[in-house]
Amino acid sequence: MKKRKLTKGEQRNREEYVAFLCSQFTGLKFYQTPDQEEYDFHLYNDSKIKVMAEVKIRTSIYPDWFIAQKKIDWLLGTCEHFKAVPWFLVYCLFNRTLYKLNLRNLEYYEPRDGEMLNTELENPELEKGKFVLLKHWQVIDPSAPSEDLPRGRLDWK
Repeated sequence: MKKRKLTKGEQRNREEYVAFLCSQFTGLKFYQTPDQEEYDFHLYNDSKIKVMAEVKIRTSIYPDWFIAQKKIDWLLGTCEHFKAVPWFLVYCLFNRTLYKLNLRNLEYYEPRDGEMLNTELENPELEKGKFVLLKHWQVIDPSAPSEDLPRGRLDWK
């Protein structure tokens, strides 16, 4: 049976849900960017943006998640300017789990280079990027207070 592709509205709703979960997890406010922006949302307090995040929605779980190189480069560069933390998030519909990776620590996770077909484009094309093993991603459990986790709320370092 072929999997149904999410509509743009369904995609936006799930991205907003992920932003809400991250907001609850960190205690920060969230702002979902307009469609077709370079990133999906940011977390902020009254004085500044703390986290800029890209979300991918996946229907299945894999042994590793792919991050497009252009997203890595954009988030790292922009977050350096804003002094914010660059997060890449994967929400897996199969197990309803949210996975988070701080891109500042990307090289510690020994990613492997690779390519993946971007089917979100009108004319799908191969994108270069990195595959990071699932064991390196932090699972965000919205019901667990972040003080119980081994790292800080934003995982700054």
